[in-house]
Amino acid sequence: MSHDASKNAPKLPAKSADLAKSNQVTGPAGAWQGERMVVSKDSILFVDRLREIDPAWAETLAESIRQQGLVEPPVVRPDEGGGYALVAGAHRYAAMVQHLGWTEIPVVVVQMDDLSARLLEIDENLCRRGLEPLDRAVFLAERKAVYEALHPEAVQGAAGAAAKLHKNDATANFAVADPGPAIGFAREVRERIGLSERTIYRAVQVAGGLAPDVRRRMQRYGHWKEGDLYALSKLAPDEQAAVVDALLTGMEPGARPDLGAALKHHKGEGPQDAGDDGGLSRLLSAWNRADGAARKSFLGHLRETGALKG
Repeated sequence: MSHDASKNAPKLPAKSADLAKSNQVTGPAGAWQGERMVVSKDSILFVDRLREIDPAWAETLAESIRQQGLVEPPVVRPDEGGGYALVAGAHRYAAMVQHLGWTEIPVVVVQMDDLSARLLEIDENLCRRGLEPLDRAVFLAERKAVYEALHPEAVQGAAGAAAKLHKNDATANFAVADPGPAIGFAREVRERIGLSERTIYRAVQVAGGLAPDVRRRMQRYGHWKEGDLYALSKLAPDEQAAVVDALLTGMEPGARPDLGAALKHHKGEGPQDAGDDGGLSRLLSAWNRADGAARKSFLGHLRETGALKG
């Protein structure tokens, strides 16, 4: 049963029609409409978020809110349990609650289905300054999936066009959401977010081309270059794992690993460390991926051949 957001909203001093009208909010290009309210911080729920909160960014926003006030309230929608599911503004919520100590939170309440809510969450993150290329790739791939769910007719039309053009797999997969009766995925993102179609294509390739376990490991670090991520995504999954194992083994989170150098080394193009014949990184990668039994057998083999004493 749907929840009526107005029942939990504080009473507003509706002294005039203009004041009532001022509580109405319209999203970019009229994409959505909502109403300004103030709700308890405990009534706002975080459900299936795509991105974790960055504490440093939340602290930065808190200082901005302290000095200039809250310019754009978080966007929420009524939840079936009687609260409000957060749609957009997780960092603003964290800034107000964790850093400013607010217990009553100004919000914009919208009536929105699941796909539209996901689209708004994605677009807000894509518009954020300083978004890491790997995070952007994940958001764009998710946006492509949402677009295809909202425009199935575009998927069908593009699939036929791609088959006729005999495009390769990566291009065909991207093109599935592009042409068609509705506005193409890449065109829509370009108009709303301002990214070039080339950037969008490469980002979707990165998100889809990276093996899930490789991508999860890499998301613990930042400062990846888009070109390096794209090159890595074109490798086979086992090669990706070898490159990332050699690069990240023993590295602390927050460090700035050089993926470009690791890729060159993997291809035998980069400079090698003294005493490294080009096989050391692959040997270390194999060791890191091996389980306990395999490692024990390997050490036994070295002892039998005399390569390892004791």
